[in-house]
Amino acid sequence: MKVIILLVLFYVQQSDQSPVDVETRGVNRRFDDGCGFCIDATHRNLHYWIEYINNATIPTNETCTSFCAKIPDIEAALVCDLYCPQYEIHNFLNFIKGSYEDPVYFCEQASECFNSPGGAADAFKASVSPKVGRAGVERIFVAFYNVTKPVGPGQFIISIETVDGLPFKISQFTDGTPVGPYGISAEINTVKKADCHPNVKPCETWKPGKYTINYKLCNCLCGSKAPISEVYFQGHATFTISANSTA
Repeated sequence: MKVIILLVLFYVQQSDQSPVDVETRGVNRRFDDGCGFCIDATHRNLHYWIEYINNATIPTNETCTSFCAKIPDIEAALVCDLYCPQYEIHNFLNFIKGSYEDPVYFCEQASECFNSPGGAADAFKASVSPKVGRAGVERIFVAFYNVTKPVGPGQFIISIETVDGLPFKISQFTDGTPVGPYGISAEINTVKKADCHPNVKPCETWKPGKYTINYKLCNCLCGSKAPISEVYFQGHATFTISANSTA
């Protein structure tokens, strides 16, 4: 079940009129450029390509047309047919085999995305509002960070440590980000869903207690085994759901 219903990256511009002026800028993945499109298309289909390669014998005279036609998933076959001819079959297969099951690294091998070696970023502030209060309301999480050296494309993850131990996580792929101050925000709806019946199936009821939000920005997928994968920064913030329903 997803708790966070909105995840937004934004650029923070210093202004003479106010201490911090939030200006929206295209720092999150875009669907109209090569890198963003490649990551979006590949992350849904890469595992189908890997699964097929691991369980099939690829003939020496294989072509992109014949290879993609054998992929059992329709979308995966169509995306295969879109990308494979651009690189020729032997290169395409090598990209898949050497991807470490990481769509970002696959797209970098295919030169659709470009890494930024030596990238660096630091988180400097995070908050949740309201920090203390009853369940059944929407909470806003905001984290600010500063990119000191351009960072490569990767993933931003936000996860919540809940009182009952049910895991909640949302992630967003990011394009390479230039130097500057940035932020990320998420809406957390702490409302028990109408179809939530914990005696039938585990579901989040938002019990009173302390909740911890963990967040991090990674080069490539967070947890990827790709050789260039790294965590640029990580941090956390907390909020408390009070036992008093009127608090």
